[in-house]
Amino acid sequence: MIFKECASYLMQKINEGIDGLDECVINDMIESFFECNRMFIYGVGRSGLASKGFAMRLMHLGFRIYVMGETVSPTVGEGDLMILVSGSGRTNSVMKIAQLSKEMRAKLVVITAEKNSPLGELADLVVPLNIQKEKDPKLAPLGTLFEDGAMIFFDCIIAELLERMGETEERMTARHASLE
Repeated sequence: MIFKECASYLMQKINEGIDGLDECVINDMIESFFECNRMFIYGVGRSGLASKGFAMRLMHLGFRIYVMGETVSPTVGEGDLMILVSGSGRTNSVMKIAQLSKEMRAKLVVITAEKNSPLGELADLVVPLNIQKEKDPKLAPLGTLFEDGAMIFFDCIIAELLERMGETEERMTARHASLE
């Protein structure tokens, strides 16, 4: 059984990637949350699922956040922040959203494993989540390392926001869905 070997491998690689992040980049990303009118987020596949989880927690903190592609998402405009998530930095639909966001004069933050990708080149700020460079296809097929790493990265950003905002879990719970 390789279950524990896989868990150890994933945690080690994700920890290395998170440890390698520049705190100035993280701070710049967080500051952009407080400088924008509204936030939007987009990713596809498992990156999209991590993005939606992050959006939910940002909403619990009281931010105006929308998931692109949902029917209730308004038009992106000047003063807004678009957060895009793509391991490769080349995903077609993500690239299209980036280009449209730039045309609408939104600030663009990109979380990717490929800083110098076409998506990274469009960004106002790139968060280089360099996790999937040396992957083991048996333990982490496809984009597993990046996708799992993105989810953990986003949870760490939420913890940082909790601290900076003086928020509590109780106040977050008050914004949580009550009709479950």
